[in-house]
Amino acid sequence: MLCDDGIGTGTTIRNINTLLAQVGLVIDRIITVTNPQDLAEIEDIPVTTLYPAVKPFIWLNERDLYWGLPRSGLSIHRPDQFVAIGGVPYTLSNEIAQNRIGLDPAVTPAFRSTNLTLNKRLWEGLAALHGRSLTLPDCSRLQFFGEHLGDSNLSIVDLIAGAESGVLLEQLGLHA
Repeated sequence: MLCDDGIGTGTTIRNINTLLAQVGLVIDRIITVTNPQDLAEIEDIPVTTLYPAVKPFIWLNERDLYWGLPRSGLSIHRPDQFVAIGGVPYTLSNEIAQNRIGLDPAVTPAFRSTNLTLNKRLWEGLAALHGRSLTLPDCSRLQFFGEHLGDSNLSIVDLIAGAESGVLLEQLGLHA
């Protein structure tokens, strides 16, 4: 399976698929969040779109909205320690989403909620494919949360749910 945040023309996916085939990896399913061209397949590989109802939106560096992607998010630190926390998605709080993306405060909660829901759906889908709950050790980019929360085996879906409810901010010693 190959996951992508958004598919425009499918060119990038075709290039990636070619490279993966050269090393012997066969992709039989593509999952994407957005798919404005509504591509049903790319090179005979079926495409599943998680958010098919595309309306005009601001396109930003979308990796900053997804939990666990390399180079995603921003780094913060706990007020009581000089321990960097890296890769925190902009959806951790309304305040971060508003400040980093420049959203109107009136639309920030809905935007954040939609993104967190998509993140949970993505991780639930990955867990279903693995046949088990995925935990922090399953994603090197999110492992740092275990140290800061005192629970290295926390489910990634539960981590995102904690961000959604605001509990995660409290657990990290940050204010909403």
